Amino acid sequence: CFQRCLISHDYPDLRFSYRRLSRLLELVGRQRKAPMFQRLCNTDEVTSIAVDGHAIPADSEGNDLCSAGYKTRALKSEYMNLMVALDCATRMPVASRVFPGYMLDKKDFLDFMGDVGPIKGKVILVDMGFFSAENLDYISQGGAYYVIPVEKKYNDYKLASSPGKGGRLAQFLYHAGRKTDTVEYRVRFSGGSRVIYFRNISEAARLSCTYLQNMEEGKPGYTQQDYDKQKDSFGVIVLKTNHEGDAKEIYELYKSRWTIETFYDRLKNGIHFEELNLDDRALVQGVSFAMLIAGRIDARILRAAKEVKLTRKKLVHLMSALKLSDDGKKMTIHNIKKDHIDVCRALGIALDPSKKCLG
Repeated sequence: CFQRCLISHDYPDLRFSYRRLSRLLELVGRQRKAPMFQRLCNTDEVTSIAVDGHAIPADSEGNDLCSAGYKTRALKSEYMNLMVALDCATRMPVASRVFPGYMLDKKDFLDFMGDVGPIKGKVILVDMGFFSAENLDYISQGGAYYVIPVEKKYNDYKLASSPGKGGRLAQFLYHAGRKTDTVEYRVRFSGGSRVIYFRNISEAARLSCTYLQNMEEGKPGYTQQDYDKQKDSFGVIVLKTNHEGDAKEIYELYKSRWTIETFYDRLKNGIHFEELNLDDRALVQGVSFAMLIAGRIDARILRAAKEVKLTRKKLVHLMSALKLSDDGKKMTIHNIKKDHIDVCRALGIALDPSKKCLG
């Protein structure tokens, strides 16, 4: 297939085989070459980075990255932790690495951020699983900003949630696609940071309606007692930050980290990373680097699809019809239709065998 695709035209010296590819990935993982490339991905243009972990179930006895951890009961399996840092603006991953399942995300964070590279001036968006004074100090001392949710058990959550004096909460409108929500908030100060209570009134109404509907239909686990217990937390999030932006900007920054959730969903359902069953530690790290490259390519395909007003799937299907042949005298691109010409012109792709297809 590679010999018949357009990339083989641009890079004729590339030759793939199972053994060669496996050896390459093993060397990438064993010699820790990935961070060199990852630091190149973390350019000055990257302004906000979402960092999160994802459990990869695995049953291979020879893989020492696979172990029991706090998610074992839910997964019913031993697992590995895949850590990813993602540029929220471009949806491109900038770093990835696999950690043993027994290591907690908050313990992996400092080690992993060394692979990400300089963070000065950037906004680091992390989930509450990374909440620790050590991690927040690392971000601050690196000249970066953090935005992180606070769990209910912490005093900062109680501080922000307490009405205190000041009457009604302030409000702003949050726009997400065609949807507009009303969000109310209050700001409190804790040390050198702000702790902001947010309640998305529109989201709270949707969650309340869904819960009551499930309860009306008699679905297991939905009770009036549980509803009364949960309803006040619907649509609520408390964020801690050292960023100087106003409440609306902080809320929008945190919401932008949803891109890493969609990335993991794509990794699971589109690239099927979880179906790999590898024994060698170095090979696992090499494959995680390959997934980083695949994720960056996938993000560019998505961006290109939006430019030509197609879905990712339709664009890939359309372009996969193009085939290349080389009889030693002449290269020919087959199956070119008007749609191919229009799309390639819009995306700056050459359909001339005398030129590099991708410029």
